[in-house]
Amino acid sequence: ESQVDSMKGEIYDVKDVRRVEIYENDTGEVDDIGLPAHSTCVLVDGGAIDEIATAIYMKRNPGTLQFLAPGCEHHTVDVTSPRYPLSRAQPIKFNRPKYIDIEMVVEVVNDGSLPSNANDLIEQAILEFTNGELIPDDVGFKRAGFDIGENVPISTMMTPVNKIIGQYGNSYIKSLTLNGVSTGVLEISPFELTRWVSSNIEVVVE
Repeated sequence: ESQVDSMKGEIYDVKDVRRVEIYENDTGEVDDIGLPAHSTCVLVDGGAIDEIATAIYMKRNPGTLQFLAPGCEHHTVDVTSPRYPLSRAQPIKFNRPKYIDIEMVVEVVNDGSLPSNANDLIEQAILEFTNGELIPDDVGFKRAGFDIGENVPISTMMTPVNKIIGQYGNSYIKSLTLNGVSTGVLEISPFELTRWVSSNIEVVVE
């Protein structure tokens, strides 16, 4: 197990942590996402700040530069070793990803077979899909939702909609947009994370 994997595991053990990404540049030059030489960048979604910092402290490689990503919320916490409480505190730095709110609009043509609460069922399926709760572990793809730094192919978001309407007759998706984009891929930077909330999802059943 690599040090990065070990640190990820330690952070994921912190209560309420949802997403973790750790970028590492072990070269002597700035890399293609902007990390300085011999540095790491830790991004964590969810979880208590102090507990995350302690988890990082327990697994990080001493002497490695801790990179604070541009555009992100940063945290620096002085952590003392739980094993040696009289030792000098060390500053631990990490980032919250920059959240990108997604506005999704989907229009569905109803052939008459959809239930009266189809809007609510589709919206719930979208939220479950993006949170990694819709697709069983042994079936399909995108089982874990969208991770930090992960692009969103527009067509991927047809999956939760079709999962609902496909249970009935021959209703179909007329249009689907994410932040006004209807085709291709919604580009997400390595330091960003898409955020999906009910108030930003509009389902129109015609």
